[in-house]
Amino acid sequence: KHGSITKKIKVLPLSISIAGPMGICNNNLNPSQYFAPILPAVNYKWHVTGGFISGATNFPFDDVMWARNVTIGRIELQISRDLCTLKKTMDVYITQGPTFSWSLKDSACIYDSAFQLTVSPAGGRFEGPGVSNGRFSPAVAGPGNHVIKYIYFDETTCPGVIEKTIRVRECNIPVSAESDCEEVLNNIQ
Repeated sequence: KHGSITKKIKVLPLSISIAGPMGICNNNLNPSQYFAPILPAVNYKWHVTGGFISGATNFPFDDVMWARNVTIGRIELQISRDLCTLKKTMDVYITQGPTFSWSLKDSACIYDSAFQLTVSPAGGRFEGPGVSNGRFSPAVAGPGNHVIKYIYFDETTCPGVIEKTIRVRECNIPVSAESDCEEVLNNIQ
């Protein structure tokens, strides 16, 4: 008598792939995400050159934070089951975000004149309380701590964002006909 037996076997594919960005803008704000095919009963192992993996390396995905001084990084993926192993590498081309130079005083008096905000590289835009046309006005912002944001982008550079905090204080009482001269002198800083 002849018979047959049917048995399901799990076979690895002939090749694997890595999905994710091959070119990134490295402004160190968010990790880059990479994915592998989800396969049953396999072991995943990720490795990165030129950055580091944020989290575990044994899932079908990973998050990579790229180093600031790297122009080409490499993602390596290895999957294995039983005695079978597949490997895949992918080069990632990295464009660096801008390096900012911004000096901003820590505090200002509410009656100080509005002043120009200056950041290098120039050409971005400022946002925040008391900010208008690239100038900061303590009187418009009002007393308290205020976050000023500078957002930069051009066709050849990654976008970049930098934030600074300035404190507006109640000082420098303005001289007027009703001012007490002694009070004005005591509040000069």
